[in-house]
Amino acid sequence: MPTLFDVKVQGHIPKGFAPFVCGNVPELGSGQPRNAPTLIPVGSGGWGLRVQLSGDFDPTAATHQLRIGIRSLSSEDFRLGARMLPAPQGLRLDVRAEARAARPVALHYYTSWRRVHVRVRHPGGEAVLPMTKDGSGLTPDELRWVAEIPGELCAGDWGFVLEGPAGERDGQATASPGGGYRPRGTTVHLRAGEIFSTPPPRQRRDPRVVSLTVPSPELAHEFLVHLVLPRDFGVRSTTYGVVFLNDGQNQISGRGQYGGWHIDATVASLTRYGRMRESILAAVEMHPNRNRAYLAPGDRNADPGQADVYTNFLADRVLPLLKDHYRADSSGGTTIIGASNGAIHGLYAALHRPESFTRVGCLSYALLQPEVNRARLAHPDTPLPERVYLDSGTRWAPEDRAQDSDDNSLVTHALRDDLLTRGLVLERDIRHVLAYGDPHNETAWRRRVTGCLEFLLPPD
Repeated sequence: MPTLFDVKVQGHIPKGFAPFVCGNVPELGSGQPRNAPTLIPVGSGGWGLRVQLSGDFDPTAATHQLRIGIRSLSSEDFRLGARMLPAPQGLRLDVRAEARAARPVALHYYTSWRRVHVRVRHPGGEAVLPMTKDGSGLTPDELRWVAEIPGELCAGDWGFVLEGPAGERDGQATASPGGGYRPRGTTVHLRAGEIFSTPPPRQRRDPRVVSLTVPSPELAHEFLVHLVLPRDFGVRSTTYGVVFLNDGQNQISGRGQYGGWHIDATVASLTRYGRMRESILAAVEMHPNRNRAYLAPGDRNADPGQADVYTNFLADRVLPLLKDHYRADSSGGTTIIGASNGAIHGLYAALHRPESFTRVGCLSYALLQPEVNRARLAHPDTPLPERVYLDSGTRWAPEDRAQDSDDNSLVTHALRDDLLTRGLVLERDIRHVLAYGDPHNETAWRRRVTGCLEFLLPPD
């Protein structure tokens, strides 16, 4: 079962260090101290952390399952994962865990097989569940089968395959080697290797890219916007959420520096395997003066900084256009993702226009002078985003030795602490990734954006 995990530590921690908690589950570092999350200061002389775990955790066995230590917060030690020391003597540890019921998965399978069952792999072993015939499929020889996979089988590292007569297996189960399909939604329609959250349409259409220009007199520029429309757009009558992508010139496959992010191909794969909700991507190419659009008024690196104007342009001009012509739905807010100064702007947008931008992806967050985002987060009445993804590499350029450069890793970690201090829960509301060895470029962001999208945009 998913678990809401709380840990508190009381006692003296040397200056320049923070305690970490390491366990065998992914959210606690998978047994690797340098990947384990650090705690934040709470109260007087105490440290604490609240984490959403994807699987079971037994608090009565905490002393055997957990490792508490301290981690140096000096820049070089932190980014290299060095100086991970045993916990000082005298620390008092308090662990609590509250199990949360996992939601069952309703599986609908379309096949010509005349007998089907589903084999579920879960942390406790395997379970074989029968499927029931539930009507006709989309072609004359196709049937629709249904089964409910109990919630207790759908927590942690789980997956399933479909098996038919004579031991035949669904040959499309390639989303995870040996793991079969691993969808994240609670309603799964599976047909010909693709997962949908609603019944698949009879008529199909591939994802496609449409480009348009949107003028901004306030920024004296006409922005080029590349829209990545999801599969079956125009065939279904549904509406879609919007994901704004800063630095849109680098987002589409084969375009931009280092070959770009290939985010269109990444999203197509994630939606095909039920790992992400279907959305419209709006990749907005940068302003000729990049810092002008992405940095706030008064920033030392911008002359002038007009992040407020650019944010309003996205919310008040681009988004209404998408609603009017491309079936966009912003009733639940939108997502904004960026890297470097584009990450700075993404968080700024969510804090400046919280009613419009509710989910934020910040890859390799850069330096602000002054740091207006952190200053705004320090105010207890500032509305917070629903979900935030933060990451950094550990060096600047690919040719740099690891110990000779940095990707602002401690700045990103400090932002994580700011958000946790305001009450967000790690791995439920916020995810932080320290990517050891990754440089500050599109190649690394292309690799890491998959985890960003999965976290920010689960299917349901």
